[in-house]
Amino acid sequence: MPAHADLLVIERLLPADGSPSLATALDLHMMCNVGGRERRGEHYARLLADAGLELLDHTPLPLEAYVLHARKAR
Repeated sequence: MPAHADLLVIERLLPADGSPSLATALDLHMMCNVGGRERRGEHYARLLADAGLELLDHTPLPLEAYVLHARKAR
């Protein structure tokens, strides 16, 4: 991935405060059917950092989704 490239991930993040969320129901479905995991914003930041990327921002979208914006770490 070139240094100037941006990675955009569209995902439903679990609320950091544990409040009710549509993401919880969808994550339960995903975990039961395909072995996925639920993740909060800080989990994605760690995953991206392990891949040499930095989470720059997360912008809300409709239906509790977010655009996660990452770029190669400096």
